[in-house]
Amino acid sequence: MFQVTFQNHVTEIEDYLDIYLKNKSRDCILYSEDGGEFKIHKELFGQTNFLRKILATFNDQCCGIMEVFCPCSKDELRHLVGFLYSGEIQCEKESDLVEIIYNLKKVFDFPYNLGMQGHRNRYNLIERQSGR
Repeated sequence: MFQVTFQNHVTEIEDYLDIYLKNKSRDCILYSEDGGEFKIHKELFGQTNFLRKILATFNDQCCGIMEVFCPCSKDELRHLVGFLYSGEIQCEKESDLVEIIYNLKKVFDFPYNLGMQGHRNRYNLIERQSGR
């Protein structure tokens, strides 16, 4: 099993954020290309500059439901949503890990290295496979 943790995920606020989000309704829906829907919290959109730009476009609609269409499948989006909440990727195969990291970059503009060290060979593989 492979597990990757995003080091920039702010661990100091995780406990408090969990409590806050448990008491708050989900106010964003992510849609996949094949019709999957994931209800999440808008607060998750603070993690990259690209996500913050999306969030900023909804400033005048602060109390409504934010809807975002994502260029990936339902199964791919499920992994991305899990990452947005936990800052971790868990999968059985390295090829799945490569695909998830590629989709995090493609869909939400996370960096390929996710702030981790000691895994440079995997990132070279991801960059080669993505053509970047």
